Amino acid sequence: IVRLRDVARVELGSQQYEQSCTLDGEPSVALSIYQLPGSNALETASGEKKWEHKYSAPVKGAGDRQYDDRFGHAPSSTPVVLDDRIITIGYLGHMHCLDKTGKVLWQHDLGKEYGANFLHFGYAASPLMYKGTLITLVGGKGHSLVGFDPQDGSVKWHAHDYDISYCSPQIAAIDGKDVLITQVLDHVLACDPNDGRLLWSAPRECQWHHNAAMPVV
Repeated sequence: IVRLRDVARVELGSQQYEQSCTLDGEPSVALSIYQLPGSNALETASGEKKWEHKYSAPVKGAGDRQYDDRFGHAPSSTPVVLDDRIITIGYLGHMHCLDKTGKVLWQHDLGKEYGANFLHFGYAASPLMYKGTLITLVGGKGHSLVGFDPQDGSVKWHAHDYDISYCSPQIAAIDGKDVLITQVLDHVLACDPNDGRLLWSAPRECQWHHNAAMPVV
């Protein structure tokens, strides 16, 4: 038996912005579910747990980085699922590549290894697969965008000095060409997805000094 408390924390009440919920036209109550650090795989037919991967990711005492965990500190980034592996990024920027049994194939600490900029509400951007390259928003000098090899975690390319925010990258077809579009801390970027080369940028600042929504193309 897999109980919800084994894989998540459930809270009644709002840790989110103001919300109003309905179900089939009737008033209802929303439950906030916060996945625990790590990854797990469940059998869809029975709900049986197939494997689980856990690692230490304490928010409190994370050096001089003071995270704001009012909205929880569960992973916000969506895993990338490939034929034989899964790639995840956790709240503190820990990237793991797992095989289909949950074994760690390779891993990175985006903050310690690449100088990723600090995000008060934790890392949130989801990585993106494009033509055999795992495009990841990292942040920091020379590493706003990083293209990883999903096979061994090696860096294929890295580019730009922008601090990132909570927005995920996406690929858009513009004038017949694939373009990587994303928002960083205070700009919208259009880049070549093959090498991260900047095509154009535009200032984009909001009152909260962060950009989280993916642009509509």
